[in-house]
Amino acid sequence: MTIHSKFGSKKGLLQYFLHLLRWRFYSIYYPNIPKNIQRVVFICHGNICRSALAKVVADKYSLNAESYGLDTSKGKPAD
Repeated sequence: MTIHSKFGSKKGLLQYFLHLLRWRFYSIYYPNIPKNIQRVVFICHGNICRSALAKVVADKYSLNAESYGLDTSKGKPAD
């Protein structure tokens, strides 16, 4: 596998490693983070892009996930 096929770009690879460092920091300095998460809920403003995409990614990893939006735009079609 190449960097491009797995991370999208060199920037994606860098963001991945930064995420790993952040997670390591949080797990050391915030030990009360739940270890056995049973459900993940993604929330965004209109639930047309970010949280719906996050749910698809979570489903790919067999996580129990839901996606919700806080507001809608009346009269506009879905993307």
